[in-house]
Amino acid sequence: MKIAVFSDIHANWQSLEAVMEDCPPVDETLCLGDVVGYGGDPKRCVDEVMDNGWLTLVG
Repeated sequence: MKIAVFSDIHANWQSLEAVMEDCPPVDETLCLGDVVGYGGDPKRCVDEVMDNGWLTLVG
């Protein structure tokens, strides 16, 4: 089983998009939190995480 792990997105849509484009196909994606904060696109980042159904730790 292949698993992708993301963390510290901090509402930086451009970086999240670049990482997702570079990530090979996986069976499961985990988000270790810090989706919002600092960056300018919190809604877009949260929507991406939720729309994809990534298991996410809150913190």
